[in-house]
Amino acid sequence: MTWQTIAKTGRDVARLTPNLQDYEHARRTFTWEGARKELDGLPDAQGLNIAYEAVDRHANGPRRDHLAIRWLGKNSEIEDCTYS
Repeated sequence: MTWQTIAKTGRDVARLTPNLQDYEHARRTFTWEGARKELDGLPDAQGLNIAYEAVDRHANGPRRDHLAIRWLGKNSEIEDCTYS
C-alpha cells in the first residue's frame, strides 16, 4: 500500500461549514456543567460510551441529516457522510 499526502487549498476548506459558528460566544458562555448536560451518559451514571456520544445519538436525533464527515479526494472528488 502506498500512502500519499493530499494538500488542501483555501478553496477546499472554504466549502466546509463549521459546527461552531461563533467561537467567541461559545468560549464566553462555556461551562463544564453545560457540557455535561449535553451528554446522555450510561444508566445509573456508569460513565460514557464515547462512540454513542460522538455518532449514534446524532444518527437517531435531529442531527441525523447533518454532515458528519466530508472526504476530499485527490482529484477534487467530494463524498459527504451524514450521521444517519
